This record gives sequence, structure tokens and C-alpha cells, in this order.
Amino acid sequence: MDSNKLNKLLIAFAVILFILLISGVIKANILIIAAYLSIIIGIGLFYSSNIKKHLAGVVIGSIIFLSGSVMFVFTKYEIVGLGKIFVPAALFVLGVSLLAGNLLIRINKASLILSILIIMGGVWLVWDKGNANMGLFYSAVFAILKNYWLIIILTAAVIGLISYWFNKRTDKMN
Repeated sequence: MDSNKLNKLLIAFAVILFILLISGVIKANILIIAAYLSIIIGIGLFYSSNIKKHLAGVVIGSIIFLSGSVMFVFTKYEIVGLGKIFVPAALFVLGVSLLAGNLLIRINKASLILSILIIMGGVWLVWDKGNANMGLFYSAVFAILKNYWLIIILTAAVIGLISYWFNKRTDKMN
């Protein structure tokens, strides 16, 4: 699927979602809708930019996707002390986005080190300012895996199939 078809599909999905929300078929909070749209738009921008090898698009798409994921977590789960977790989450999103851009498009040592330092800074802020420990972390990860295991497996399968199809297509072109 080329990026134009994907963008048209994402726009159609957003319009259908908006119509369902306005008509009352879907009853959802505006933050949940914004989270889903951010996730979808981020995936589309990330995918199309990755195909075209545009570093800025990959980083921005990753930031939009991860910001939507953070909004989704904040709206679905009651997080006590949102102010304590916002800055570390923003640092983590920025660091992971820079890391994805570095690993997928081109590797720049300085930017790679900066992205790892930003991720470590976000993790350090969570450990230092919060009351988190490894047992709490593992129990949270286990709870997420327990609830979303099927979605994680299906997402991994879809990503694997798309990567296989894309690599097969580029091999035929060469």
C-alpha cells in the first residue's frame, strides 16, 4: 500500500469516526477521540515517511503516535499525580521518537546518544520523583500484557507481514 492510499484511508477513517461521534452512535470523551486520531495519524505519517526515508516525518509521526498512546493511557487509567508523570512521559516520547528516526533512516552518533540520554532522563525522573519500584513495574507490565496480549500479537503479525511484503516488493524492483 503506497502512502497516498494509506493517507486517504486514514482520512476516511477519521471522517467516519467524526460522523459516528456527531450522530451519537459512539459516545466517547473528546480526549479518547483525540488519542485514537493521534495514534492513527501518527502511524500514517510514520509509515509514509519511513517509505520515503524522511527523517523529520518519521520522528514527528512517532511523536504524534506516542503522544496519542500517552493520552490513551491517561484517559483509560486513573493516574495519580499526572503532573509528576507528564514531564518524564514527554522526555520518553521524544527520546524514543529520536531513537526510531536514528535506527530507521540514518544513524547519527550524536543524535543516537542524545536520544538515549533523553530516554534515560525520563526513566530517571520517574524513579527519582515517584514511588515506583521494579515489583510495581513488573506487575503493571504483566497487567497490560494480560489485557492486551491479543492486540499485541496481531499488531506484531501485521507489522511483520507489511515488512515482509515491502521487502519482497523492493527486492523485485532491484
